[in-house]
Amino acid sequence: MADISNKVSQIRSAVYGKDVRESIAGGIEAINAESESAKKTSEDATAAVTHAPQINRSGHWEVWDAASKSYKDTDISATGPTGPTGPTGAVGPQGPAGEKGATGDIGPQGPTGEKGSTGKPGPQGPVGPAFSFGDSYNTLADLQAAHPTNDGKGHIVAGVIYVWQNDGWGPTEIKLPNLSPVATSGKYEDLTGTPNLTAMGTAVQSATIGGTAVPKDGTQLQLPAYPAGIKLFTVALPASGWSTSAPYSQTVSVEGLPDKDGDFRLSSAAPGAPTEAEETAFGCITGSTGSTGNVTFLCRETKPETDINVRLVVYDT
Repeated sequence: MADISNKVSQIRSAVYGKDVRESIAGGIEAINAESESAKKTSEDATAAVTHAPQINRSGHWEVWDAASKSYKDTDISATGPTGPTGPTGAVGPQGPAGEKGATGDIGPQGPTGEKGSTGKPGPQGPVGPAFSFGDSYNTLADLQAAHPTNDGKGHIVAGVIYVWQNDGWGPTEIKLPNLSPVATSGKYEDLTGTPNLTAMGTAVQSATIGGTAVPKDGTQLQLPAYPAGIKLFTVALPASGWSTSAPYSQTVSVEGLPDKDGDFRLSSAAPGAPTEAEETAFGCITGSTGSTGNVTFLCRETKPETDINVRLVVYDT
């Protein structure tokens, strides 16, 4: 507060009216100045309380400037130095298991594994009944037309011996190295010049099945039979019969097929070895499932583009 005692003393000691008036006016002015100063101090205090220091975008403290009625940057950082790292807290309890996610897409087929070692040879089956050689034919269809049922003989189709196998004529692995077709008759003659053999067994110089020599007794071969309980079926898999999207599948009805374990292999549509196209198509098959009277073949990625025949070997024991 300002000291106004001097002004009061002047008013009391003044004698003349003019001096008295001047002393009174000076005292009033002093009181007003003190009042204005107190008012400004009060306003500044109120502004200081209302506009507390704050942190600006630069990370500095800024304070309220009453004169400009705005905040001013102090250039003092509001962030102190980084303290030392605290100790690692204890591991919390394991949370509940989440819901099972959706099954992902099927991944690409992996590379073909190495070929496994050859298994031990199985026991040799019993020797089947001997058969006599029949005639020779240009095509399998000719043989089927001439002998729609088993006549107990082996016949030659384009140099390959066919025998009756369960439900139809099928090729063997018997080799006829000394026979060649005669253009005029469709029969076979010995390469030494002997024409049109009537006893074709005489021309067979060697025969093997599965790498094993087949005994020969005169004009008859002692062919081994399939072990008891094995059934053979031949099914056709046309290229048009596969499903339209991967994994591809084709189901075939097979009369008399039991719900038993078995195996399948490629069977050429024409006499002789399978064609390259047939082998490529057969290589697309990755598995099969079966039930009584039906078998389904599966191709994981590639759909066969060639008609093929498949021989089923079923262990009905």
